[in-house]
Amino acid sequence: LRESLKSGIEGHLTEWGLATERTDSPKYDSNGYWRGPIWGPSTVIAVTGLEKCGYHELAKEIAARFSSLCDKSGFAENYDALTGDSLCDPAYTWTASAYLLLLERL
Repeated sequence: LRESLKSGIEGHLTEWGLATERTDSPKYDSNGYWRGPIWGPSTVIAVTGLEKCGYHELAKEIAARFSSLCDKSGFAENYDALTGDSLCDPAYTWTASAYLLLLERL
């Protein structure tokens, strides 16, 4: 079960982090709210789950990619999963909080 969940998460991984919808899905929308963009809260949940399941390297890789995304595009509400550009609100506290939590893991 853990391996299946890990494989599923890996399918969502882009250069910048975890897309909320696989980028090869017909339902993917780069600005489709929860159908494509990268979000801080869901990233923290995924990283925490991976760590608890013993997938420390993948968790660290996702945390590093999200941190690089914030370094590039600031603390937006969400981000385009393919370009890393910020979407929606340009300044969001939950993103800054996610960034700080994930930096602690690195």
